[in-house]
Amino acid sequence: MREAKFAMAFHCCQPVFNFEREIERAYKKAYSPLLRLLGEFPGIKASFHYPGSMLEWFERRHPDHIERMKKLVRRDQIELMGGGCFDPVMPLIPERDRQEQLRMNEEIVTRIFGVRPRGAWIGERVWEPGLADTLAAAGVGYTIVDDHHMRRGGVKAERIFSPCLTRGKNSSIIVFPSLMKLRYSMPFRPPEATLDYIKGAADKRSGGIPCFFFADDGEKFGLWPHTHWLVYTRGWLRDFFLLLEENAAWLRTATYSEVMDTVPAEEVGEIPESSYAEMMEWSGGSFKNFLKKYPEAGRMHRRMISVSDMVGKLGPENGCAAAAGRIQAAKKELFMAQTGCAYWHGTFGGLYLPHLRSGVYTHLIKAQKLVETAQRSKDRRVRAVERELVSSGGGTDTYRETVIGNELVDVFVKSSAGGRVTELDYKPLNVNLGNTMSRVREDYHKKLGRDYSARVRQARTTIARGGFADIHDALGVGERGLRRILFYDDYQRDSFLTHVFRGREPWKDMRKCRASFDSFLKGEYASHTGTDGEFITHTLSRRDSVLSRGGGPFELEVIKKVTVGSSPAVGFSHRIVRHSGGPGPLRYAVEFNFLIWDRAVISRPRLARTDRFSLKDRYSGIGLDFFLNREFTVFMYPVYTVNETESGLKKTFQGVSALIGGDCGAGDGGGTEDMKITISIG
Repeated sequence: MREAKFAMAFHCCQPVFNFEREIERAYKKAYSPLLRLLGEFPGIKASFHYPGSMLEWFERRHPDHIERMKKLVRRDQIELMGGGCFDPVMPLIPERDRQEQLRMNEEIVTRIFGVRPRGAWIGERVWEPGLADTLAAAGVGYTIVDDHHMRRGGVKAERIFSPCLTRGKNSSIIVFPSLMKLRYSMPFRPPEATLDYIKGAADKRSGGIPCFFFADDGEKFGLWPHTHWLVYTRGWLRDFFLLLEENAAWLRTATYSEVMDTVPAEEVGEIPESSYAEMMEWSGGSFKNFLKKYPEAGRMHRRMISVSDMVGKLGPENGCAAAAGRIQAAKKELFMAQTGCAYWHGTFGGLYLPHLRSGVYTHLIKAQKLVETAQRSKDRRVRAVERELVSSGGGTDTYRETVIGNELVDVFVKSSAGGRVTELDYKPLNVNLGNTMSRVREDYHKKLGRDYSARVRQARTTIARGGFADIHDALGVGERGLRRILFYDDYQRDSFLTHVFRGREPWKDMRKCRASFDSFLKGEYASHTGTDGEFITHTLSRRDSVLSRGGGPFELEVIKKVTVGSSPAVGFSHRIVRHSGGPGPLRYAVEFNFLIWDRAVISRPRLARTDRFSLKDRYSGIGLDFFLNREFTVFMYPVYTVNETESGLKKTFQGVSALIGGDCGAGDGGGTEDMKITISIG
């Protein structure tokens, strides 16, 4: 039987701002039992990737896990890979941040284990050709991609069974193609199926020693749905390790570094932008498409790049040498905000999870505050900054945003796409109150169709009988009543949005769909900023014609103002000027969306005629008090998305939407409708 090598890599990572109970659960169900069982088989070797943030978590919470790793490292049974310290998606972050994250992670591994990592894991295996130079500059010897990367690069199938060498502009690096066939069989098919595949493929290959590479999430071995029972209770992993021992005469397990040292690499030229096959399907061929499909991800990424630029400009040459500690702290906050899982969505969670997006914004706000302190820029009570940022999609498009604020709040205003407030930061608690999510159509919503239920039942029955089925089919639908809340938005759920309706649409229907004119909701607004004593105001205006439901034209102008003083309160002034038009009223509303877990609104929508109302967050205690210049109709309702989770399709709370409005005049010709809102935060 032909000799072959088999290298396994387990990527074990939880976002640094995940719930503590979820990190603990991953440790108990996957990370700990995986390492303990491997320790029982000293002849079986493997590579592990724990980002530096996870290693430090183990030091704090489970030092015994660190000691077990040290034991396996000393007997050369496992190697530890490097990578970005907070598991970023490398192509999304600037080169300076890539290098510092790689260095920070290397220092943690070296400090704890006394060895320098030779390889680096790249988040979600998202590759672009420039990464060859990035990794080589950091002293990295190898990384792991997928066989899908190789196929996209035109590499012949027989060459994926050996290490490969790819070149960047200035450097080269070893890449190992992880096999999709192994990812799908481990641990979801009988252990013998994996060995049979390796035997068959090895016998067909001529030339040198064939190598088989497996690399995937450690969570698949205990944390994913049904896998703890499969892998440990039923004994899949023990049986697999026993098979490897029995076949050790011809199939040698090895760490990736050992393969790199003993098997010559074949040069394959440049590998194009790619990731694993499923990621390419979810993203539409490029990971950066997530930043376009989900505007919330694109905006969060722009915000991160902006803070990275602020941090990058600090240093001794900027007169900040004395603030070195704050600069390093700002960098760490920035790097935590670059944790990759919050910027995309494939099957589980990701961008749809409010606490992940909140984690990103919390660390960005902290980083920016440290930058401002290091620059000693807190001498002004109110301030305004206008920024022009490069498009998140990697193109040359730019857009402007204006930030007005003080030491307590920052308000981000975008004049394009409806003249909207895109972010409202309450800095004492490092919270972006505008961290909401729009409702978009996802392919997995088809699971709510009646014709899909049989597929789910079949998958679950197969697993219950000890067979193997697609884990995504088995998840099915996790709760009832989802069809009743499945609605889609055709605009981004920001704040200070203007709706002008064609007629008197029922208020309660507005949570399902909108019937307002695109012009004032999505159009470009003229803008300027001015100061008046201790107050700073950003003004937005737009004039256009609209048609009422009866067909008559109305010439309208909308003038919106956002004002900040020295307190944690923001003033919003909204004026509709009716320059011309026939008789009949127009219904309008001003919309705000905030990630506030208010018990009353979450339980049921609220419709009232009032001049004041409040929202109270059940977790942080933050309160928003709205004061209106007179009574208006106020309609508030919870916004839910329907998305895939580890327990099947479920609803996820994304915030509270508050619509404030009424009817704008009924007579001929002109008229003015004024609304003034003060939101006090505390």
